[in-house]
Amino acid sequence: MSIRATHIILFILAVLLFDSLPALGAVSSTDYDEMIRTDVLVIGATPCGISAAIAAARCGSEVILTEMKDHMGGMMTNGLGRTDIGPRNTIKGIFGEFINNIYNYYVDTYGADSPQVKACSNGYYFEPHVAEMIFNRMVKAEKNIKVKYHYRPESVLRYFNRVHGVTFLDTKRNRRIQIRAGVFIDATYEGDIAALAGVPYRIGRESRSEYGESFAGVLYMDHYTRMVLPGTTGDGDKRVQAYNFRLCLTNDPNNRVLPKKPDNYNREEYLQVIESIKAGRIKTVQDVLNIEPIPNNKSDTNNMPKSLISTDLPEENYNYPEASYEERERIIKRHKDYILGLLYFLQNDPEMPEALKAECREWGFAKDEFKKNGNFPRQLYVREARRIYGLYTFTQHDAMLAPGMERAIIHTDAIACGGYSMDSHATRKKEPTHDTTLEGFFYLGPITRPYQIPYRVMVPQQIDALLVPGAVSATHIGFGTLRMEPVWMAMGQAAGTAAHLARRLQIEPRNVPVNRLQSWLVEQGQILTAFSDIAGPVEGVSEQAWKAMQFYGTRGFFNSYEAKPTELLTRGTAAQWLMSTIRIGDFMPAYGPTLKHSGGGSAESSLKQLADLQIAATAGDPNAIITESELALWLSRIEPWIDGSIGDKWAERVKPLTSIAESAPSADETPVTRARFCEALFAKFRSATPAKIP
Repeated sequence: MSIRATHIILFILAVLLFDSLPALGAVSSTDYDEMIRTDVLVIGATPCGISAAIAAARCGSEVILTEMKDHMGGMMTNGLGRTDIGPRNTIKGIFGEFINNIYNYYVDTYGADSPQVKACSNGYYFEPHVAEMIFNRMVKAEKNIKVKYHYRPESVLRYFNRVHGVTFLDTKRNRRIQIRAGVFIDATYEGDIAALAGVPYRIGRESRSEYGESFAGVLYMDHYTRMVLPGTTGDGDKRVQAYNFRLCLTNDPNNRVLPKKPDNYNREEYLQVIESIKAGRIKTVQDVLNIEPIPNNKSDTNNMPKSLISTDLPEENYNYPEASYEERERIIKRHKDYILGLLYFLQNDPEMPEALKAECREWGFAKDEFKKNGNFPRQLYVREARRIYGLYTFTQHDAMLAPGMERAIIHTDAIACGGYSMDSHATRKKEPTHDTTLEGFFYLGPITRPYQIPYRVMVPQQIDALLVPGAVSATHIGFGTLRMEPVWMAMGQAAGTAAHLARRLQIEPRNVPVNRLQSWLVEQGQILTAFSDIAGPVEGVSEQAWKAMQFYGTRGFFNSYEAKPTELLTRGTAAQWLMSTIRIGDFMPAYGPTLKHSGGGSAESSLKQLADLQIAATAGDPNAIITESELALWLSRIEPWIDGSIGDKWAERVKPLTSIAESAPSADETPVTRARFCEALFAKFRSATPAKIP
């Protein structure tokens, strides 16, 4: 028998042995009725999961997307119709496609000058059924995606520290299905798969001292002044911010269904409404319900914290993150009944002022939404549940100006951006000692700045073959901005792309070459770096230059939100930029003097290092403007430092400096702009990094 045949037989025996091993976190590895294999398994058809599935499928992976219910879209198809995003230039990619599809739908359906198009705010505001239709179209357009509804996760098959499968209960057919995959993506709001896999996680709030976050822990903040009030201790605890339903209400009599009195209605729990009316906190319906318009005379109706009683139900969700499916259903029903009771009270209670009661009765459920669920949303707004312990913990400091800089912290492994204000809903009901606030509420708009999201927040510390772009690694304060649906979609897109890359390169997700991942993300339209003076290609900034600026924004090229793309670049700054890519690892110093430090250097020292490495002809004047001819010379000499694709053998790729045939010296003395330098450098990097995923 040949050696090759022996190896094949041993491999088959190993596979058979592995399949017979017991599952960690599962009842049994054979406790299922059917087994399916796929390349990438995405659990949870939330916007995050949809984005992850689309990204992986477009890269070429076969994807299964599972969902417990009979519909997809999470909160964005269940009432959250006014997009929480902050600066709109911080997130594009697949989320941007969704927004464009929404806008085009309203234009095509109603006309470009219609009230509906105006109300959709360029696609950022939408009706629930429209969002669901668009998500379904986007998913159906990808031939590599199979959607499995009514799949409830039951257990995880894990061998040592690697996930190999997830077993589901198909609640419609009452069959157990095990799905095995190369990479798994937990896109649930609750982080259920991560927990089943044994990923450590946190619930609740960190103390102020744990990460040095000024608003962490027990906090009383005035709803009007945003001032921190007495009673604030900063102590950590296990309290979870309140949940609710985002209601789709309308004041159109032809499409309005008034809420009915719930069977377990308890008038006593709504008497705070009367107290707030007497205190002057509630004068109109908008003071108790945050009713924000969306197209076709509908609304995205949310909690209104100033009234101290609204659609949130603090304290009664504490057990939800770790609850069984049955207990979660009880908690969900309790939230639904509470909101129905609140609406009934506002519209019918004899103690309500007649004018205010009449105003409240102008609003009811939209009867063309959620037709199979009594016109009530199907998804509880789980703002926060578990948060994994990942390779990096995102905190308050990541979404603020960094010390000594005019932008937030720069992450070399950034895979997305965000910009919505850090905030939290209340964690306790009204207390007798506080008449102007509910404990746990905060809104940090004045200090929040557009930020980069590191890849490491979705990579668990210990478990392999798993990415968690939903219940990411963050403190309660940091999660207060990451939990927005557009941010989740951006992180989902990064997770889907990384999952495909890990599978094709046969490495674990934690070992994915981030520079390669980033270069593909910018090709997909993902925003990695937010700027205040440019939002895309413009005159003097090509599309490739824009993508390059996104990439090099993660390398520290821009220490403020101003890119100044058409400003001429000095030789000193150009040298600093080039040396930073060498130090970070995009280019490797295979030959020449060893770099003694990994931090940034001055313009003069960077030029000297380039000369020592024989990249620059001489150190020269750092204040002089770099020209096209010098740029061409530098790039022609940088090849030995280019770090190619992960599968290449470095020793076989690099040629000695003396063997490089330099191009004939260019006579082009055209000055180089900041955008042009990024474009040329990025093109050189991409020449060693395939543009398309294998």
